[in-house]
Parts: sequence; C-alpha cells; structure tokens
Amino acid sequence: MTFKIFRITLLVCYGMLLSCKNPNQKTTLITDEETTEQEAKITPAINVTIENEDLQKIIQQSIDLPELQQYFHSTELPERSPLIIVSNNKIPTTLELDKFGKKVQILDVSELKNKEQAHLLFSTIVISENTASIIFNYPIEGIHVSIEFAKLNNEWTVVTSKLNEQ
Repeated sequence: MTFKIFRITLLVCYGMLLSCKNPNQKTTLITDEETTEQEAKITPAINVTIENEDLQKIIQQSIDLPELQQYFHSTELPERSPLIIVSNNKIPTTLELDKFGKKVQILDVSELKNKEQAHLLFSTIVISENTASIIFNYPIEGIHVSIEFAKLNNEWTVVTSKLNEQ
C-alpha cells in the first residue's frame, strides 16, 4: 500500500512538473491495472496516440540499460532467452525489440508457462512530447527499475535511472 501511495504521489508530481513547462502539452499515461480511473485523473495526462517508434526506442533503451544487464544471466541460464515482456495492454505486440541477439517476445500474462518464468513487467509508462518516464520490474531477480528520458534533437536519451533490488 505504501509503494502504491508513493507511486501515485510520484505520478502527480511528475504531471504537475509537466504542466508547469507547457500546460497545453499532451501527455500519455499508461499505468497498471491497480491504478484506478480516479487516480489517473489526478495527473494532467490525457489519452493520445503514442507513436510506436517513440515507444519502441524507449522500451529498447530500457532493456539495454547498462546497470540491468548483470541480472539477465542469459548465458548461464539459457531459458531466460529470448527475453519476455508481459504486454498487460501497455506494450503493443507489434514492437520490434531485440535482446541477446533474438527478438523479444511480448506475451500476455496468460501465455507465460508459469509466474516464475523470467519476464519484464512494465507498470507505468508516461510519455509526453519531450519527456518520458518508465517503471518496470524483473520479478525473477527482484529488480525494480525507474527511468526518466528526454527527447533531444529527435532522439530519446536516458536522463536518470534507478535500479533497486527488492
């Protein structure tokens, strides 16, 4: 419950920051099933279409985050390759992502062999015109990752990243 309150507070603060920069700027918020419609309305986010190209670049950079690589163990544990991302209606299955020299599988949670199968689970994706924020977990290793991006010269760049072991 405390983490959920923290996450909502973080989203509200982030939304307020975005609205101060440009109150007319459109923002897309994609969050997990636990976030209620009321909580989503707290932020200035509105539903707009996310460019798949932007989402693809942001997700690819997220899975390529240097600090995260040590937790994949794809060479020692071949069953962790190809990488699996649970879509949860946040990640389109049409994205073309690569990891470990293979195409990343984007599966519905029902398609996992079991809940213990290695996978990434994106809980929050907030994308605006020039900024983005991503929060995801790698449950099999107990890893929680949050990343902030900025779009400069039409290229997405990681501004800050935080990785916690739980």
